[in-house]
Amino acid sequence: MKRKCLAVGIILLFIALVYAPAMAQNTGKPVSTIKGNWLYVGGSGPGNYTRIQDAIDNASDGDTVFVYAALSTYNEILLIDKSICLLGEEKNTTVIKSDSNYVNIISISVENVTIDGFTIRQEEGQWTTCVSVKSNSCLIRNNIISSNNFVGISLSNSYSRIIRNKISGNEIGIILSGTNHVISENIIKNNNVGLETASCSDNLIYHNYFIDNFWDDAFDGYGDNNCWNGDFLTGGNYWDDFYAHDDFWGPNQDINGSDGIYDSPFNINGDPGTYDYYPLKYPYGQTQLSGQFTAKTFGSTLLIKNILTTTAFDVHWTLTLHGGILICPREYSGIVKPILPNETITILPGFFFFGFGAVQINITVWAENSPTITNEINGFLFLFFFKMLND
Repeated sequence: MKRKCLAVGIILLFIALVYAPAMAQNTGKPVSTIKGNWLYVGGSGPGNYTRIQDAIDNASDGDTVFVYAALSTYNEILLIDKSICLLGEEKNTTVIKSDSNYVNIISISVENVTIDGFTIRQEEGQWTTCVSVKSNSCLIRNNIISSNNFVGISLSNSYSRIIRNKISGNEIGIILSGTNHVISENIIKNNNVGLETASCSDNLIYHNYFIDNFWDDAFDGYGDNNCWNGDFLTGGNYWDDFYAHDDFWGPNQDINGSDGIYDSPFNINGDPGTYDYYPLKYPYGQTQLSGQFTAKTFGSTLLIKNILTTTAFDVHWTLTLHGGILICPREYSGIVKPILPNETITILPGFFFFGFGAVQINITVWAENSPTITNEINGFLFLFFFKMLND
């Protein structure tokens, strides 16, 4: 009798330990909050400025200068010497321009400056840089930048980012110097040279779209140890004049199955040893995934489909169980190869049931360039047998 009680006690203790729920992975992103005061330019309300530079001069570190779109352009030369966010209402209609010679349209001399949501263009002057950054940790995002006779963006120092801009019609789209910058998701087209390095190192350049640049898409003759791609799950850049096979995937592109990344690296002009090791077959952009989970006693499957026309990169999934008394893991997760447009991936998550009670299964799927999708399945578990409950 004592032995039987001891055995039952051990079993109950084992069940109690397994039942302790595992924490589900938090896939949400932190919400950034813009602090400081807001100053307004071009609006009709009281206290609005008519010139952007006047608002900058009256701003303090941490403030936001919001510029309304206008029928006429803002013909200004801007000097930014405070850590502010310069925010345009709408990038196609909030236009800053200059006709001056030898003068930068926007010059940034302090760290932590953001320029977001403008068309910035030089029209008639010569040797003008649209945006010159000579400080650390700045962000140039979501702009249209064009200088007919010189440079779109000149970037130096360290840790700045150029993201989601259209940079076109320049002698040189981007001149890059300094270290640890990120250049990503830009359309760099119709320049004489798309991107040129100048005494720089350890910069990350990926997910850009190089097209119809007259002399060179990119020239890396004066840089050192710059990286022109992410890992094989993320990919590199799209080069409009580069074609190769896409029959394999993986770190060495030697596993059967295409992944939207060419199997051969792209040699960056200027340095014979510099490559984009994962050149993209399709231009980088946002896409959409769908997920369908079929719960079975054995052999459950998860189908992930890319339903749009851009490759999905860095695709993750998690499957989490809630409720019930379970003698099996409560969370499963994985990463799959990039998913091509209209391709469906079948995942066998090694999922098995063993336990008792009402169970809720939450399935989450997301990619670097796709929103998160979630599904919920409710059912009842009796040992190895799972019965889905009707909604």
